[in-house]
Amino acid sequence: FVSYTGAAKYNWHPKPSPYFKTVMLADSNMRNVASPPKDIEIHCLPGAKLEHVVAALARMAPDESRDIIIQGGINNRHSNDKALNNIFNDLQLAIAASPWILKTYALGISISESCSADISSKVNFINSLFLTLVGPSCYIPPIPSRVVAISARDQYGIHHNGDTVNKILESIDEFFFESLAQA
Repeated sequence: FVSYTGAAKYNWHPKPSPYFKTVMLADSNMRNVASPPKDIEIHCLPGAKLEHVVAALARMAPDESRDIIIQGGINNRHSNDKALNNIFNDLQLAIAASPWILKTYALGISISESCSADISSKVNFINSLFLTLVGPSCYIPPIPSRVVAISARDQYGIHHNGDTVNKILESIDEFFFESLAQA
C-alpha cells in the first residue's frame, strides 16, 4: 500500500513494486485499507480525479507488464457530462498508450443511500462510462448502497468507513475468484 500526500496531483508518479501482478490506482476511499489484498498493490492519491489517473498512467513505466484496476471518480461528481466523456476518452488513450498494461479493470463507485439524487445520478453515469471503457468482463460492480457506510469524520459525505472499505475489497476478491472459476 502506497499513499501519496503533499505532491501536486498532476505530478503523481506511481512506481509499482515488482512483487505485485496487479496495481490499483485509487482515490482517498482506499486510504483506510486495514489489510490490502495480498496480490494487489494499492497506490492511493487523496483527492484524485480521473484526470489525475490519466496523468499518472502517462508517467508509469513498470519493468514488467501488469493488470491495472482504476478506482476513483467520486471526486468528479460535480463534473458535467461532456467533461466526463472527454476525461474517459483521455483515459482510453492513456491505457492504449501504456503497452505494459495487460488488462484494465474498473471498480464501480460505491455510494451510500444518503447521497443526493444528483450525486447518485452522476455516479451512475460515471459507472456506466467505466463499464463502457473496460467491458462487462473487467468491470467490478459497486457494492449495494444499503451496505455502504460513510466515515463519521467525513465532511464531504463520500468517504467510506473501514467496514465499507473491507466489503469493497471482498467484492474485488469475489470478482476475481468468479472470473477464475469461469475461465
